[in-house]
Amino acid sequence: FLANMSHELRTPLTAVRGSIDYLKRAGTCGDEQDYILIIEKNVSRLTRLISNLFDFTKLEAGKIDWEFEHEDICQLLEEVVEIMGPVAMRKKVELTCTTQGDLTAVIDLERMEQVLVNLLDNAIKFSGPGTRVTAEASPRDLLIDIRITDQGPGIAEENPETIFEKFYTSDSSPRDARKGAGMGLAIAKAIVTAHQGEICVSRENHTTCFTVTLPQATSTA
Repeated sequence: FLANMSHELRTPLTAVRGSIDYLKRAGTCGDEQDYILIIEKNVSRLTRLISNLFDFTKLEAGKIDWEFEHEDICQLLEEVVEIMGPVAMRKKVELTCTTQGDLTAVIDLERMEQVLVNLLDNAIKFSGPGTRVTAEASPRDLLIDIRITDQGPGIAEENPETIFEKFYTSDSSPRDARKGAGMGLAIAKAIVTAHQGEICVSRENHTTCFTVTLPQATSTA
C-alpha cells in the first residue's frame, strides 16, 4: 500500500516542479522569487521523503534488487566526500577524508553510496561553521570500518541505538533540532544489515561518530 502511495504522490509533485521551472523561466522579482524558492525547497524535501518511504517499504518487503560486486571502499568514500564537498563549503565546515590501504568489500555500490551520503549529509547539517567532519576507512582484522565523525551537538545519551529505529524522533536531543521523518538512519541500517554489516553510533570528547562495519573481501576473483 505504502509503495503504491509513494508512486501516486510522485505524479503531482512532478507537475508542481514543472510549474516552478516555468515560473523561474518566466522571470520574477522581489517577494515572488523568494516564494518560488520556498516552494522549490519544500517540493525537494517532499520528494526525498517519498523516495525514502518507497525505499523503506521495498527493504522491509525484501523486494530490493541487489547488485553485489567487489568494490574499492576507499575510492567510494573519496567520491562521496567529493560529492558532499560543496555542501560542507556552504556551511563553512571543514570536510576531510582519510583511507588506509586497499580495502575491498562485496557491496551494492549505489546503495552503499546512499548510506554514506546520508551519514555525511547529517554530519554536515548538524555541524556549525568552523567545525570539522571527518570520513575515514580502515581495516580491522577481516573487517572494514568506515567512520563519519562530526563536532555537532551530539545525540541523546540514553540508548543511542534507538535513532536507527524507523520513524524515530526525539525531543531530548539537540541533534534533532531539524527533524525529518525518521527514516534515513533506519534505511541506512537496513542496507548495511543486508551487507552482513553493522552500523553504530558513539559520542566521545565532544564528537559524534557513526561507524559502518563491513566484511572485507579476501579476493576479487
